[in-house]
This record gives sequence, C-alpha cells and structure tokens, in this order.
Amino acid sequence: MIKTRRTLRLLVFPLGTALLISSVLACGGDDETPEATDRASPTVDEATSSASPPTVGEALSPGTYRTQSFGIPVTFAVGEGWKKPVDNPDFFVLEHPPSADGPFGFIGFHLPRETYNPTQSNLELGPPPSDFVEWITNHRLLQIVESQPVTLGGAEGTQFEITTDTVSDFPLFKLSDDDFELRFRGHIRMVVLDVAGSQLLVTYGSDLPTNFDNFEPMAETVLATVEFGE
Repeated sequence: MIKTRRTLRLLVFPLGTALLISSVLACGGDDETPEATDRASPTVDEATSSASPPTVGEALSPGTYRTQSFGIPVTFAVGEGWKKPVDNPDFFVLEHPPSADGPFGFIGFHLPRETYNPTQSNLELGPPPSDFVEWITNHRLLQIVESQPVTLGGAEGTQFEITTDTVSDFPLFKLSDDDFELRFRGHIRMVVLDVAGSQLLVTYGSDLPTNFDNFEPMAETVLATVEFGE
C-alpha cells in the first residue's frame, strides 16, 4: 500500500484528462511473462506454483506474480479482471480493461532512459536527472496540486498530484519502445521511489477522470501487495 508518512489516506484524483502512455500498453517488444508465484491466493508469502502464465494481453488469474524482465524485480498480487502485463527492462505496466469488475485503469513502473527537459521554447531530450523529485517540482509545464512523502513496497519516496494546462500533449520521458506522454489538460498521480539506489517512477490512473474513484481502490489493493527485490 502507498502510505503517507503523515496519514494513511491516499489523495483523491481530481478532475482532468487521464494519462496516456503512447502505444506502451499495445507494444510487444521483448516482453517476458511474469513468473507466477501463486495462483490460488493474492498474497506475497504463498508457495510457488507451477501453473503456466498467460501470454501478453490474456487475462491474469488471481494470484501472486513476479516480473521477469523489469530492471527492479517486482512481486505483486492481482484479483479478477487484470491482463497479463507488459514486462520490459525499463517499464512494467499492468492494465485492467473495462469490465463488470471495474473501469479501465493502469499501474505503471518506469525506469526512464531519457527525459524531455523543458527549455524556453521546446523540450530537449537528455539523460535522466539525478533527482526526479526536483525535476518534477521545477518542470515548467507541470502544475503540482499536492506532494507528500509516502512509502510503497517498503521503499520511501514522494507522491505527486500533477496537472497541466498546456494546449497539446507532451512527452515526459522516453522508454525503450515509446514515450510517456501527458495529455492535454492531463492530471496524473506519480510516485518517485528510491529502490536499491535507483529512482523508480510509479504511475496509475484511468482513461476518464470520472472512472478514477472506482479504479483507485483496485489499484490500492494491488499496490498493497508490492514488494521489491528477489
């Protein structure tokens, strides 16, 4: 669970246009199937199961899984309604399609290779910053609604509620297969974590602002099971 160090309450996702990960959820790349650690119970402490995981885009059975390709090993548990994630070395994205179980939503874990740094007139692609908290705080195209210290998966970090009033979509950082973009008048939730000396960015949201309140408890349930490391 994402826990604030002042309160256990998660921020309410304000109105705005949700995040678009441009083509990320649809891309194939060198995706690996996360290893199933337990199919019967969504807890991280159960014994390993030999059940074969599904291929990309197929449904995940409720249970506990571990990433195979992502740069930081992530163990997580899901209930009904989630799809097999995209699992690449620099990004790992879980998707929940719209269904009777709930609205569309995603949870993303990112290790940006490069960032789009704002200048006076445009965005320049460069190496990732040494401090993502400072980079987000000082980004001229981002408006921080609120920020606070949090803990996720035992790692400490900072959670941001971010919005923008720009007149067009713009990218924030580059991944191996595509850009991570913020949509026109977008609003996202982003957590910057320090995990084993690496800066890990965690994002989650829904396709429509009105769906987020329904998706938020589903995301929280998954995030409450997250553990980092082998």
